[in-house]
Amino acid sequence: MVDIFRNLTDVQLFGVFFVIIILPPGLFVLFFRDLFFESSFKCRVVEYDVPKKDMVIKFLRFPGHADGYKFPSGKWLDLKHYKERIVIVAGEAAPRVYDQDFYDRLKAMKEAGVLVTMIAGPVFLIDTKQNSYAIKAAQDGLLNLFVVPTRYNNHFRANLYTGELYYEYPHAPNEEHRKSIHFPENRYEVKSYLRMAEKLKKISKPFFQCVSDQDYLLLSDNQLAGIKKCIDIKGLKNFNDYTVAEIQALREIQCNN
Repeated sequence: MVDIFRNLTDVQLFGVFFVIIILPPGLFVLFFRDLFFESSFKCRVVEYDVPKKDMVIKFLRFPGHADGYKFPSGKWLDLKHYKERIVIVAGEAAPRVYDQDFYDRLKAMKEAGVLVTMIAGPVFLIDTKQNSYAIKAAQDGLLNLFVVPTRYNNHFRANLYTGELYYEYPHAPNEEHRKSIHFPENRYEVKSYLRMAEKLKKISKPFFQCVSDQDYLLLSDNQLAGIKKCIDIKGLKNFNDYTVAEIQALREIQCNN
C-alpha cells in the first residue's frame, strides 16, 4: 500500500486525499445543510385543553402575506423540489378549529397563488349548521384535500415557506386536551415531514375522486361520540383502524344492549 502512494504524483495524492478526507464530510454537510445553516433547534411544548384555531391561522403564512413575511433569499430552489409547501395532516378537521376564518384565509392564499394541502378523514366533523369548512374549501378549489382510508394517528402542520412545524402527540378523535411540539423555524424537520406527507398522499384519495358516505363521513360531535362509545363497548379494534364501511356498520348496532 505504501509503495502505491509513493508512485503517485502530487496531483494524484491530492486527489486521493480529497476523495478520502474532504469529500465525505463535504457531502454530509451538503446533504444536511438545512440542519446546520437554516434550522433552529429551539422548540417548545404547547399544551392546551381546547384546540386553538388562532394557532392554525397564524401558521398559514407565506411570501407576500399581509404580515410582510419574505421567503429567505437563496432558498427558492427548495420550491422546485417540494410540490407541497404547506401541509396540514389532521384527524376530523373539526369546525371549531377549521372554521370560517380558516376558509377565508385559504381563499386569500389561493388568490395569492398559494394552495394548502390537507390530509384528513375519513370522518369529518360538522357544526350545528351542517358545515365542514375543510370540505367546503375543497369543493370550492381552495384546499388540496386528500382523504385517508383510515384515521392517521400522527398529526402535524409543516410550512416550507416559514420553516414552522407543529407535531401533535397522538390523541383520540375530537379530544379536547392536546399536546404539541412547536418548532418556530426548522426547515430540516419541515422537509422531513413534507416527504412523509407525500408518502401518505399515495395511500389517500384526492377529494374530487371521493364519494360521500363511501369514502368519507360527515358526523356531528354527538354522532362521533356515539361511534366512539360503540367501539368501546363492542369494537374489536382501535378507532383508527376502522374504514368508512365499518363505521357505517357500527352506526346500525344497538350498542347499549
